[in-house]
Amino acid sequence: MLHCFLTDLKDNRSLFENLYIRNSHVDSVLYSLLVQSGYLSLDSWDGEKLSGAVSMPSLELGYVWREFIFGDVLKDAQVNSFLSNLSDLDILASNVEKLLDCMFLKLPSFDLPATEYKRSDGKPYKKIPELYYHHLVLSALIFLEATLGYKCILSNRESGDGRYDVWIDLHKIMAIFEFKSGAKGEKAETLARRAAKQVRDSRYGAELGMPVIAIGCGFAVDKSIRVSCLRIDY
Repeated sequence: MLHCFLTDLKDNRSLFENLYIRNSHVDSVLYSLLVQSGYLSLDSWDGEKLSGAVSMPSLELGYVWREFIFGDVLKDAQVNSFLSNLSDLDILASNVEKLLDCMFLKLPSFDLPATEYKRSDGKPYKKIPELYYHHLVLSALIFLEATLGYKCILSNRESGDGRYDVWIDLHKIMAIFEFKSGAKGEKAETLARRAAKQVRDSRYGAELGMPVIAIGCGFAVDKSIRVSCLRIDY
C-alpha cells in the first residue's frame, strides 16, 4: 500500500462500491474508503472483478503523505550524519545502511510485491522490482532535502552509458544511488557491490566534471540490506 502514498505508481486493488463496517475484507474496505474520501485516485475500474487501479491524486497530497509517514519512520534515524563523512567510504556505507535499516524496520507490514522474470535459460524466478526501492528511498531523500541541504535531487536521467537511479548534488561532489534487488539465494553484499560497480562501469555522472560517490544498495529476499560505496574521479 505505501508505494501508492509515496510514489506515482499505480496499484490494482479490490474495491467496494458500498462500504460495510463489518465486512471482513479489511484491505478492500480501507482502499475503498481512501478512494471515496479523495486520498487516492481511481484511475480505472473493472466492474466484473470489483477492482480498480488506484494512485496518488496530486503532488501536494503526496508531500502530505511523505511528511506523515517519514516523519515517524525517520524520527529515530541519525539523518543529520548519514551523508556527513564522504571521505571514509566504509563509514559512509555504514551510515547509509543504518538509515535504510531504520526506514524498513519501521515498516514491518510493508510487503513489497514480487514480479516473475525469466533467466537466460528460460527458468522463471521472482524478485521485488528495483523500482519499488528506488521510489521509496527517493521519497525519503526528498523528505530529508531541507534538513540535509542538498543542492539538487534528480532521478532516472540519462548519463554516461545508461540511466542512474538517484543523483544528489552535494555541492563539490555528486552522490549517485543505484539499487539492486535480489532473487532467492542472492546475497545483499553481492547486490550492493554490483550496484556500485554499475555506476562506475556505466560512467554515470561522467559529464559532470567532478568526483562521484557511487552508493550501491543491495536488498535481499531475507530483507537484509547492504551498501557498498566507490569514489570515481572523472
